[in-house]
Amino acid sequence: MTSILEETLIDILDDIKDTQLRVSRLERKQYRSARSTVARYNTNAGNTVASGSTDVIDFEDQVIDTHSAVTTGASWNFATPSAGYYLVVVHLAFQSSSAWADAEILQIAIRNEGANVAAIQWTGLGATATNAGIIAGVVNAAKADAIDATVFQNSGSTLTMNTSAAQTVIDIMKV
Repeated sequence: MTSILEETLIDILDDIKDTQLRVSRLERKQYRSARSTVARYNTNAGNTVASGSTDVIDFEDQVIDTHSAVTTGASWNFATPSAGYYLVVVHLAFQSSSAWADAEILQIAIRNEGANVAAIQWTGLGATATNAGIIAGVVNAAKADAIDATVFQNSGSTLTMNTSAAQTVIDIMKV
């Protein structure tokens, strides 16, 4: 037979174990949530880019967005759900064009809060090519920073992005 004191102690120990288990589960959930931010968007809309202008790329179609962090449209951006490092990979392709001359350029940039973090530029693309590029960069962002990707081209003509969703895509992952 157990005394009231022993029963009370057993109840207290059980409560402590339950509380520790709940805290442990909460910590694991918060850790997974903070570490598993992933967004993948693509476009198959055939967006156009005017010559001589820098345009934010509108990846309008969501594939995955674990935190609903993306605003689509002309001001497309990924609002970082938490501070940290984000790996950003952009693949961009244009439809075939005869507009390119040897001295003209195509530039893709990854930006944080409007400032370039990474940029790549191609010159002398050739006249009748399907021009495509891939860029990757790591962004050190504060909570709620706006990450986006831009494109610049100066071919002298308006160019159309490829309509294959597999060829015009952005991936963002917290690392």
